Amino acid sequence: MRDETPSTTAMAVAWFRGLGSLPGRTPPVVHDPFAAVLLPAVPAAVLRAAEQAAPRAPWLRSALQAVSTPLARHVALRTATIDGAVEEAIADGARQLVIVGAGLDARAWRLPLARDIDAWEVDHPATQAFKRERTGQLLGRTTPVHFTAVDFERETLAGPLERAGHDATVPTVWIWEGVTMYLHPDATRGTLEAIAERSAPGSRLAMTYAWPGYARMPAWLDRPVQAAFDLLGESLRGAMTREEGTALLEATGFRVLDEHGNREWATRFGEGAPAVEILERLFIAERAG
Repeated sequence: MRDETPSTTAMAVAWFRGLGSLPGRTPPVVHDPFAAVLLPAVPAAVLRAAEQAAPRAPWLRSALQAVSTPLARHVALRTATIDGAVEEAIADGARQLVIVGAGLDARAWRLPLARDIDAWEVDHPATQAFKRERTGQLLGRTTPVHFTAVDFERETLAGPLERAGHDATVPTVWIWEGVTMYLHPDATRGTLEAIAERSAPGSRLAMTYAWPGYARMPAWLDRPVQAAFDLLGESLRGAMTREEGTALLEATGFRVLDEHGNREWATRFGEGAPAVEILERLFIAERAG
């Protein structure tokens, strides 16, 4: 990402989560009432207007989601799936939450089970500074969120988290969502090693990854899609296969509990099969004892 601005993809994902939360679908796949709070002024205003108009004009919700499909749908399903994994880990005993590459999400505030446990948000300094200006408007937590700035391409995760008060002896649920595809493989391995170092036995990790090709689409679209990410300053350079991801997790001390993608997520939430299969998938893994 660019050093002088927040992550473009973080803002896009917040927008997609907001679209997925618009009134009109019962129940919604994802409920994120804070998306507009964390977005810049213009997209936030559009999203708030859509939230107010959607109950009276269902076509507006459909139109906004149509112009963002299939990524909007993918993000909503991904968010809801990870939300469920986090709440399951907390119910099973995790007492700390660390969000690696937190972007503009508000899980530490919006997930009921996450509001009463210690939480750390780790992200690039630019994105984090942008977000911290807005989090004063978020309510619901009984403990503060510890903001920890890390540039994953230039420094390791373990030291900053330790200095921020994270306890490596307490089970932690880790979220690493929508990040690994932008990192060099060495940076991904280094971050996983740091996560493992600070994970007590029984800690859980929800980590997304992208297959080579990223989406099943006509071959002529592959190069333009890659060029678009390059233009945003967020090149896709860390794709891996399921087998490569499993081997990497096992080598760093985790065992895979589950692995799935947006076709399985759609089935879980009663949605039809996606027209375009986004090949970003999710590992749920546990730190071995």
